[in-house]
Amino acid sequence: MAAPYGMTRLLGSFRRFEHALFQWMGFYPPPGFQAELVYDIQPVENHVNNQQSSTKSILQDIFDSILLAVPKSRRTAEKKRTRKMSMKGHYEYAIPKNNIIACLECGNWHEKETICGHCYQTVKTETEEMQEAMGLDALKYDAPRSEVVFLYDGEEQERPKYDGKYIVEMKKQRPEWFSKNLMTKAHNPK
Repeated sequence: MAAPYGMTRLLGSFRRFEHALFQWMGFYPPPGFQAELVYDIQPVENHVNNQQSSTKSILQDIFDSILLAVPKSRRTAEKKRTRKMSMKGHYEYAIPKNNIIACLECGNWHEKETICGHCYQTVKTETEEMQEAMGLDALKYDAPRSEVVFLYDGEEQERPKYDGKYIVEMKKQRPEWFSKNLMTKAHNPK
């Protein structure tokens, strides 16, 4: 089987480079050196014209295996446009979704099996306020070595219960969704 046109040109350029390199160094390779670069392989029968291949250079053998994965031709403009305007890419947001449900906590709509965006945002802002109340030094350089307890306004009578724990005071009312005991679910009085 004949090598592709690009492969033939690449191998020819390698041979010319090798010849020029030895010529520049002032000597041509000894006869035994060329024999090492070429080796005999078993003749392969071609069913079309029954020709036998004689020898192959090592470089040709190496580059034949590398260049096999190259696409034979470029992608046509029609195929590019078809891929660009495909159903997934172009019409993805035009198809109505049928997996939208209402959140059980706040009533906002979100996709099924995902977190409600509104609830997530409220928890995120509350967490940021808690981190600010702790102080940045407590979080970065001097983290508390004991359990952290957050006391909101109206919970001062519970301070003796948390003796020996790191207490952080929040200067606002506790949100309804934020339970005192995080192991139990908060009850919504609605």
